[in-house]
Amino acid sequence: MTDDEHAEMLRLYEDVIRIDEFRRITNIGSFERDITGDIAALTHRLANERRARGVVARAMTFFSRDESLADKLRHHLRMRRNLRADKQAANFDEACVIGWYSMLVRSSGMIAPCCILQHKPLGNIFTQPVADVWQGDAFANYREELTRIIRERDAWSAEGNKTLEPVCAVKGSDLCPMKSFYFARDVEFMRELDRTFSVIGDR
Repeated sequence: MTDDEHAEMLRLYEDVIRIDEFRRITNIGSFERDITGDIAALTHRLANERRARGVVARAMTFFSRDESLADKLRHHLRMRRNLRADKQAANFDEACVIGWYSMLVRSSGMIAPCCILQHKPLGNIFTQPVADVWQGDAFANYREELTRIIRERDAWSAEGNKTLEPVCAVKGSDLCPMKSFYFARDVEFMRELDRTFSVIGDR
């Protein structure tokens, strides 16, 4: 997207989030560029806007929404749980584990590691069974490359890797939104995963 199109996208996001208040939308990102700062500013701006409306106006909005009271309370409790989980998960090493639980299949039949690496072919569903790809040499090599990130930590380099790119090892950033995305708020699982990463890294 051009800079103008990017700015328009963010304006549209803001309009939607102003209404939704992260009730249904839980993750906003862009594969083209890092918009972490933009989203943080947007969220801060909307939070200030909401506070400025005052308690009475917020209460009127709360009761005028079309969700049931039970749905509203569930959302409130879920947001509090998510906030606690996010704070705890921030202490974990966010290595990418997607190679052990997911794959991407394009309309051409090409199988790729993930949406970030969708241009890296690992097989094709029109020429081989999915199980053969999942258990085949290309996926095994991809997983070995991911394991090297965990083992080598900050010393890891994308140079010489057949599948991975530098973004795959970025820490403390939303540049790669997948990594452990599906498990990020499962604190017990992430804690165990973090312990496993430490053991692998120490070998």
